[in-house]
Amino acid sequence: MNEDLPPKLIADERVPARTKLALAGLAAYLASPWDIIPDFIPVLGQIDDAVAILLFVDGVLSHVEEQVLLEHWT
Repeated sequence: MNEDLPPKLIADERVPARTKLALAGLAAYLASPWDIIPDFIPVLGQIDDAVAILLFVDGVLSHVEEQVLLEHWT
């Protein structure tokens, strides 16, 4: 997997601004010590992070043209 994929997408003018903002929001949420479900609860504590990531990926796939994604994917 190419670790440069998110920075390349953020720099691409064809990616909608709301998708870029969603990525920033996701990064802030994942870095934040506060979660919807606290991480000290086994299994459930990590599910909210996984759901946030899956929702973001679904949003990217829905709002960014397939050709743009394929250009950046190695």
